Amino acid sequence: MEDTGIGIAAEDRVRIFDAFVQVGKRGRQKGTGLGLAITRQFIELMGGTIQIESTKDSGSRFAATLSVERAEGFETKRSESREGSVIGLKPGEPEYRILIVEDEPESRLLLQRMLHNAGFHVRVGENGAQGVEMFQSWRTHFIWMDWRMPVMGGAEATRRIRSLEGGTEVRIAAVSASTFASERSAVLATGVDDFIRKPYSATEIFDCLGRHLQVHYRFARADSVPRKQHPSIRPEELEALPEELRAELAEALVRLDTSRVVRAIKCVEERDSALGSMLAIVRAGWPIPRSSTRSTAFKRHQSGKGHECVPLPEELRAELADTLIRLDSSRVVRIIKCVRNAMHPSDRRLLGARLPCLFRNPRCN
Repeated sequence: MEDTGIGIAAEDRVRIFDAFVQVGKRGRQKGTGLGLAITRQFIELMGGTIQIESTKDSGSRFAATLSVERAEGFETKRSESREGSVIGLKPGEPEYRILIVEDEPESRLLLQRMLHNAGFHVRVGENGAQGVEMFQSWRTHFIWMDWRMPVMGGAEATRRIRSLEGGTEVRIAAVSASTFASERSAVLATGVDDFIRKPYSATEIFDCLGRHLQVHYRFARADSVPRKQHPSIRPEELEALPEELRAELAEALVRLDTSRVVRAIKCVEERDSALGSMLAIVRAGWPIPRSSTRSTAFKRHQSGKGHECVPLPEELRAELADTLIRLDSSRVVRIIKCVRNAMHPSDRRLLGARLPCLFRNPRCN
């Protein structure tokens, strides 16, 4: 794991693995200082070690080393679904009403979208009290009940729902981030039908619904979608181009000028048709706006009005150009922050935010 933060001083690289130790400025400290201590203990319990490399103002890199053996086929867990991912309900399935009672907005939204996209009718409540009210007004078939919530927890909400008309028929699954296996028995004893531990997978969610509601799903088979083969461009192939053509392509890339990129690629095709074709495929996958859809501000800068299109320091432009022309995604992470800081505010979102996208695209690997 590597970051591009402020780095860790040499004298702190040993003690950061001690419990409750935090380094750096006090205003920036968050959490309890237990994360790295727990991480090291887990790794050492598995017979491994953890190392750290850090450079001031450049970031830190943590690496773990473990001794493992290849598992036999019968020892490995089956994949999430042999049929593929769930893409919907089979024709003729009833209109299932699902209630989500969850106080964390992120968890609530994730589960809501997952179920809605599969074809379920979904409503959400932010605490147990809302869950009870919504069950009374919207008789649900199934309830996902978070166990620890403000106002009213999952246990009390379950007890009240069970006492209401129709409360004994509804299926309720408790959701908890607890890592204690013993809690499962205690939770099930309160009257819920199932127990799912966070973080959960989509397969766990759909399997649970299938068990209790006898839902039948439609699946997307993994082998039904042909995989695209993306070209692989080696740095030495680009280095074989004339220096002036490399410079033109680099300048076009730095400015995100797609028309110039196209012209440069055509020049490459005249010298090396295979390399030109691969560059064209790579360019086609970039999330860069076409000339007709660029922002007004960007057009104004190109026309010479206002400040320059990319007012970056010469050394930074050279570093960025070399990174782009070599398709070196490891170097770009270190200079994106510098690019954003050096740019005019109105250009930051246009260029600084798009640079990472170029290297996240699989066609650029």
